[in-house]
Amino acid sequence: MRARRVLALARAEVLHVVRDRVTLGQVLVVPIVQLLVLVHAATFVLRDTPTWVVDQDGSRVSRGLVGRLAASGHFEVVGVSASAGAGEDGLLSGEAALVVKLPPGLERSLVRDGRGVV
Repeated sequence: MRARRVLALARAEVLHVVRDRVTLGQVLVVPIVQLLVLVHAATFVLRDTPTWVVDQDGSRVSRGLVGRLAASGHFEVVGVSASAGAGEDGLLSGEAALVVKLPPGLERSLVRDGRGVV
């Protein structure tokens, strides 16, 4: 019984949209225009994100990682320090939008376990 009511209501709405040219145009044209105009507005690609690196390891591997971050084009390294406070200050001042922390012992854990926590 309920399915009949839903189908009858859906049929009435479809007939209403098909009969009214303005509504039909809105239903068909507006989503297409939105797709064409807004296709590049929302993206999840990171480009030139101002990044502060807190390098507490200070090893060759961590310096190489900082170099790779800078060379990737996704991150713009605006500062490197050994203190987490400097990274927080960069965030609060608006100089950086992201802080990457390289903990002490990163190189050792990469060599020993093949994994490192960043």
